[in-house]
Amino acid sequence: MTAIIGFDTATEETVVAAMVGGESTFEFRSGPVEGDRPAHSSELLTAVEQAVDSVGGWERVGRVVTGVGPGTYTGLRVAIATAIGIALARTTEVAGIPTLDVMARSIHIARGAEGDGPSIAVPALDARRGELFFAAYDRGGSELHPASVGSPDALAEVVSRLGGSALVAGPGAIRFRSELEALGLELAGVDDPANHLLGSAICELGDQEDRNGQGPLEPIYLRAPDAERWNRERRDGD
Repeated sequence: MTAIIGFDTATEETVVAAMVGGESTFEFRSGPVEGDRPAHSSELLTAVEQAVDSVGGWERVGRVVTGVGPGTYTGLRVAIATAIGIALARTTEVAGIPTLDVMARSIHIARGAEGDGPSIAVPALDARRGELFFAAYDRGGSELHPASVGSPDALAEVVSRLGGSALVAGPGAIRFRSELEALGLELAGVDDPANHLLGSAICELGDQEDRNGQGPLEPIYLRAPDAERWNRERRDGD
């Protein structure tokens, strides 16, 4: 039985996991100390090797799955470059999976364990510039609203249009908590596990037959990186 290694660095956290036959053998999550920058570059490879050791070595690994965003430009490049490096160095199948898909599955897993899971999961990531990356999914993981970038008001409008019991969770829900609460949305508590990506969710989704290991290793940005925006503004100002 082959193993799956999953990881994601689209948010400030470095998340890595391993799974064999649907059973988790390794789960790692690490975020920066307040005021520090994310340590994706120094943490990811070490955690991946630990995940591989947990399943008995690279010869047991049949697939590597990485989150491809949306998220921070630097974070996405770290994970994708690592996945490409693995693909070049080994015969292991490598695939990408949208980070919002993983965040939604993480929400349903966290709340499902409590027996009060929402009918709609709305994963929200901090997109900076006063905006969030968000989407909406039902309990089965089907997309109800595609990955988008927008203000808290835009997110609230989508939730209102969908109806049903919707839970907003993730780093963006923490970052914009006061604004989202004022809009009447149901949010996961600040310390709720639903706010964190689960590495096992990456592995689980990556093991689905319909993905077949073919997800592209292309970053999902939803908007131009800051450097590109600044260059364009500078050109326009000349």
